[in-house]
Amino acid sequence: MSTTELHAELERALKLCQAGDFADAEQIYRKLTHTYADAPDAWNMLAVVLYQQQTRLDEAAGAARRATQLRPHIAPYWLMRGNIDLAGKRFSDASESFGRAITIDPAFAEAHYRLALSYHGAY
Repeated sequence: MSTTELHAELERALKLCQAGDFADAEQIYRKLTHTYADAPDAWNMLAVVLYQQQTRLDEAAGAARRATQLRPHIAPYWLMRGNIDLAGKRFSDASESFGRAITIDPAFAEAHYRLALSYHGAY
């Protein structure tokens, strides 16, 4: 599969996500992460669809970790990682991830909001 095909498949899966078809999108993202183990967008979007399904947060966390390992300077990747930790009630980890997102992009309002939620949940 070429880089062009990778981008086409990412776009196809995104359209499925937008239509609410997370199961089919998940299959595409799993295929992409298998074929392109170093494709951070595929890992991040796999984390997104697993998070959206709220059934496999541990798998989602693993995919989000891989995305942030591959591209550690992408604030939305850290936001997703924090959202997964927040959903799993891992408040300290969530706070750390949201803090990383804010360090990367200090104007990232959603990261500030989620950071506050993680602090609130910890008490």
